[in-house]
Amino acid sequence: MPASRSRTENWRRTLQQVCERNGGIEIAIPRPGDAAWPNASEQDDAAVNLIWRVRLLAVGNDELVIETPSTLGERIDLRDGLHLIVVFSLGQNRWMFRTRTLGRLRWKLNHHHAVGAVRLRAPERVERCQRRQFYRVSTVGLMLPRADAAPLLNTSSAIAAEKAVQTRIEILREGAVAGYVGFEPPILLPEVGPAARALLVNVGGGGAGLMAEGDAAGVFDQHRLFWVTLHLMPHLPAPLSVVCRLAHVRIDSEQRRYLGMSFEFGHHPDYKQFVVDTLCHTVNEIQRQQLRRRTDEPGADQASA
Repeated sequence: MPASRSRTENWRRTLQQVCERNGGIEIAIPRPGDAAWPNASEQDDAAVNLIWRVRLLAVGNDELVIETPSTLGERIDLRDGLHLIVVFSLGQNRWMFRTRTLGRLRWKLNHHHAVGAVRLRAPERVERCQRRQFYRVSTVGLMLPRADAAPLLNTSSAIAAEKAVQTRIEILREGAVAGYVGFEPPILLPEVGPAARALLVNVGGGGAGLMAEGDAAGVFDQHRLFWVTLHLMPHLPAPLSVVCRLAHVRIDSEQRRYLGMSFEFGHHPDYKQFVVDTLCHTVNEIQRQQLRRRTDEPGADQASA
């Protein structure tokens, strides 16, 4: 049996290894109109997928249990019956499958501590991701959001820029709700160096994972504090920017740099709640869109079953 086929057929053992190592998996909520939605067409590829990294708590024959996703201490509840795309990896190998949520529970980590958790239906099969397009398989494709990371030269200069980001998003969101196009304030940047182009791989409890390759990756060898701009349109009406500190770097066999970024709010504590509310609102809105459209697209349920 070829090695790649053997690794794919032994996916349950791989998931169990991830769980035993207290490791995480990545989840994304497909929405109608993006490339991860069942039976998506080519013109749907413009919508990006927001991917969350969560801890894998248990692997059973029929179910998986994951820790409830969160951002900066705020829990994001996943509704029952929600369709998800799951990505998991071990070493250089990565797999993907469709599933759905089965319900929420409290999971005891030990005698003194329990966490919010979500039950997922275990897959009947998984598919190995392509080496180059590592968030794509033959039946599912995830579109990673663009992220621009510019070295931050003066932390205090970020305060006015963050206020401008907040004002811009709030004005555009209010205009969309009211049915008109509001005034869009100009973009204000802090004191930064040239930005490097990256992709937003995932969001976690206290920060984000970026991926950079090629010449753009060099800037991450020289700096530790960055002004990171996340392009989450159409989920948000404008880019979301936040100060991040580079916590760790990993380089894979394709010379791609995976960058662990922690969000920084010490210079502007009030901005933290806006970032939390914005990310939570985005996930909740994607959930509402999916559940609202599922009744109109019965084929989507069958495709992910």
